[in-house]
Amino acid sequence: MTRTEAKNYIVKKFVDEYNDETPYVLDNNENFVKPENDVWVEFSVRYADAEQATIGEEGGRRFSRKGVIAYNVYIPPNTGTYDGDVLCEQINNIFEGKRFEQIICKTGTWKELGMNDQDEFQFYGYIYFELDEKK
Repeated sequence: MTRTEAKNYIVKKFVDEYNDETPYVLDNNENFVKPENDVWVEFSVRYADAEQATIGEEGGRRFSRKGVIAYNVYIPPNTGTYDGDVLCEQINNIFEGKRFEQIICKTGTWKELGMNDQDEFQFYGYIYFELDEKK
C-alpha cells in the first residue's frame, strides 16, 4: 500500500463508518457550507516523519511513514459538551488501536479547545498512525 492509497483508505474508512446525521468536511472541499447553530466535523489526514526501516533489493525495502488522523468537532454555544465528546469518541472508535492492512493506528485523544472566533465550541482530536510501505 502506498502513501496515497493509505490516505485514501483512511478517508474512505471515516466516510463509510461515521454517522450520517452530522455534516462533515474533508480537506480541499470549497463547496462545504457549515451549518448554522448545529454540530459539524472537519476531518483530515496528515503525514509527518518517515524513515527507511530496512535496506535491500528493490521491492523488499520497508519504509515507516508516520502520520496523524486529525479532526475538529464544532458544537453550538451553550449546549454543553456531551455531543462533542460523543462524536470525538465515535471517531476515535473507528481507528484507535486498529490495524488496516499496513496501517497501524495508535492511541487517540481529544481536547476541548473552547469557544472559537466563529462562536462555536471546538474540540480537537487526533490519532497517530504508521504506514509500513514496501518499495
